[in-house]
Amino acid sequence: MENENQPQRQMDPSFFYNIIGQKEVQISALSQEYVAVLQENQGLKERLQKAEELLHKQNKPNQKKKGGKRS
Repeated sequence: MENENQPQRQMDPSFFYNIIGQKEVQISALSQEYVAVLQENQGLKERLQKAEELLHKQNKPNQKKKGGKRS
């Protein structure tokens, strides 16, 4: 068992400030990356939608109107 009479070590606050600073930088970088991925995703969605519309137009059979009997 450790000696209970020893005072607890005080940790240097700068240690925590450094860690917090590093985490803030990491969060900022991840945030910027997230925004870039969202923008890329939106662009890809738009391209996919346009491609699907073009494909639908190309595959749509030319429906000729059938003339009915006129009375």
